[in-house]
Amino acid sequence: MLQTHDFREIYDTYYPAVCRQLSHLLRDRAAAEDVAQEAFLKLYDNPPARMDNPGGFWTVCR
Repeated sequence: MLQTHDFREIYDTYYPAVCRQLSHLLRDRAAAEDVAQEAFLKLYDNPPARMDNPGGFWTVCR
């Protein structure tokens, strides 16, 4: 299970970039923030078995 402090570090590191990418794709900042929040919630609720490369998770989501 992903520890809360580990998740917070991942969130703080990747959330801005995820939001920027989604804003560009959706052309709607509020919608982008909603989608990003949902993605991070899914990550928190059901993390991959190995989280040694969290950036790879977001690359697949593109």
